[in-house]
Amino acid sequence: MAKTTVPFLAIVKKFVQEKLPNHILTHEVLGNGPIAYFQLQDKKEDDGIKKTIFFQKFMHGSESFRIELLIQYNGNIRGGKTFQYELGRTQVPNNVTTFDYKNSDDLKKILDNLTSKILAKEKEFFGKESQKYKPYINLLDNLVKYYSEWIKVESSYKYPTDLLKKIAADKKNKSMFEFSNGPEERKSLERWYQFTVYLISKGYTKDLEYANFSLKLWHFWNFGRPQTKEELEREKKESRYLACAVCLDEQSKGDFIAKQDKIFGPYYEFVCKTCLSKA
Repeated sequence: MAKTTVPFLAIVKKFVQEKLPNHILTHEVLGNGPIAYFQLQDKKEDDGIKKTIFFQKFMHGSESFRIELLIQYNGNIRGGKTFQYELGRTQVPNNVTTFDYKNSDDLKKILDNLTSKILAKEKEFFGKESQKYKPYINLLDNLVKYYSEWIKVESSYKYPTDLLKKIAADKKNKSMFEFSNGPEERKSLERWYQFTVYLISKGYTKDLEYANFSLKLWHFWNFGRPQTKEELEREKKESRYLACAVCLDEQSKGDFIAKQDKIFGPYYEFVCKTCLSKA
């Protein structure tokens, strides 16, 4: 007898509608490993922080799934656009990575039994836990401004040597440097180290944990900072691929588009061939 396909997304969406009515579906991913994202509608909050729960079925026919909570924020980047930074995440419930089900009824039963645990975890994580991320908002909203300041003094700024060495010696940073594509990418990494040190030494990251803001700075460096056409051309020549400013995917074919930022001034973005055709 052929195995019956369990309509994972349909069951999850019905569960959320009935058991978590103050959540709205914001995005879903179809295919082998479907995911459904739901945002908590919290009228008490008006600080731009997004509180999301997602349900993800594992790929390749596996009858198992996971549930996680996300805290995100849309910070300002080049050209007046925003980038969705992840501030924190946790599993529901704690230390449980997967739930296995046999059929549709079993999936429904598991979700129903998890209702109280989901609500309790949301109250904990989206409540007091989310407060510790609010100090990061000022940093994320002003990165274009800080980057514009830094560009003007980049070559003359006296970077604290001990701090620069500490950032470069960070395990993740060291690994990226060792496995970089070539001199242009290594130069970009070294500039990112300097930008990070500049932010720290100027006090822009005061009272913030390096482990929590370093990845966000890396995302800004790759997806949010304004760049010159020459800089983009050098990067593309070395790696052949650049992140498209529209879809964010690494692409080889596309063009450099002139843009304007009210703080930084004129800059360029790389837009892939597919996104250009849709414009």
